[in-house]
Amino acid sequence: MSLIRIIKSPEPPAVLLERGVPATARLCEEYDRAPADYQSGTKRLVISDAIYAHRSVVDALISVQHRKCCFCDRKTLGDVEHFRPKQGFRQRLSDPLTRPGYYWLAYEWNNLFMACGPCNQRLKGNLFPLLQPERRARSHRDDIGHEEPLLLHPRDDEPSHHIGFRQEVAFAVDGSVRGQATRRCGTPWRMLRNSRACPGQRWDEWRALSSSLGATLKRGTPLRR
Repeated sequence: MSLIRIIKSPEPPAVLLERGVPATARLCEEYDRAPADYQSGTKRLVISDAIYAHRSVVDALISVQHRKCCFCDRKTLGDVEHFRPKQGFRQRLSDPLTRPGYYWLAYEWNNLFMACGPCNQRLKGNLFPLLQPERRARSHRDDIGHEEPLLLHPRDDEPSHHIGFRQEVAFAVDGSVRGQATRRCGTPWRMLRNSRACPGQRWDEWRALSSSLGATLKRGTPLRR
């Protein structure tokens, strides 16, 4: 078994430039007018799915991801997922939602991926743990380059450096902290079968192959080379 890194074109769909860039500027202006209100949740920034989930964005993501979820590899035409959550975040699944999220990255091409419903809504959701939470970027005025995310990025990280498999069981390569965190958070990264809430295609293929191979060996049928 192996993990697959998502290779994206560096050029985003036109809508993210033509409409997403000015929309991001407006979000930042709104936040600057009342940062305390947005941090308390009294006010919420309005983020348009007509931009980040525009048909051209969805089509581009489907193409580069081969119609598969960016986390569990399940065939899907699911949801546009924000790697860094747009409305709010949690350091741990049990934590209350902290607002605002990474609103300034809501229309950022490198923050957008396709995910199946279970991964996007239940397993990953608003979870975004950092190695050092105190270094989290809390607004567009902060630098996300100071963050050290524990979850592997579908495009920027090479997953096989952090996660390996013994048959269908995922493990952290050389005790990788990020590999361990990705396993523990419940996100079935590209097919991590720690949770069966999202039955990935590769899991099904592996089970079918294992069953077929077991039956072949039991019958004593020679294996083809």
